[in-house]
Amino acid sequence: MSDADRSAHEQPVIRAYPAELEETLDLPDGSTLLIRPVRPEDAPAFIAGFARLSPEAIRMRFMHTIKELTVAEAVRLTQIDYDREMALVAFRQRPTQALEICGVARLICDLDRGRAEFAIILREEATGMGLSSLLLRRLIDYARNHGRRELYGTMSQDNEPMLELCRAMGFTLRTCPEDAELMIATLALT
Repeated sequence: MSDADRSAHEQPVIRAYPAELEETLDLPDGSTLLIRPVRPEDAPAFIAGFARLSPEAIRMRFMHTIKELTVAEAVRLTQIDYDREMALVAFRQRPTQALEICGVARLICDLDRGRAEFAIILREEATGMGLSSLLLRRLIDYARNHGRRELYGTMSQDNEPMLELCRAMGFTLRTCPEDAELMIATLALT
């Protein structure tokens, strides 16, 4: 085998879009919820959805204020390597209305692929219906099914809904050693 042939065989394989993760749910209010992996064409929906987030939701997710999501940032968030990260996007469609983004759950694997960090953000009108729990369960299953040993997330100490969700799902919580205002939630997956 020539060096060129060996090199071609050693190139990383880009994982195909995981269509098996797509799911449609009917909600009690008559609306439909579509949960699926993010795709590059979702960038405009990310920008529009970000513009509708409350300043508090942005602060809880990013630990600081951000005024807008730029096109470059939206592209970065929607063009992902499905082998190293996963982002699930939730779209809600109410009767007679267009499909609109209502939440995103993201998982990024460490370089050794043993650990994965998660983050979730929801629009305010999507809170209180169990969507965070549903998305976090999907991330846990995905991480476990892809051989990750641990899932962790960093959140503000005053993000009580997320802290409570993590407690309810068996995560261990501890204060971040670098910043006492933050908590680290950790879940062993093996």
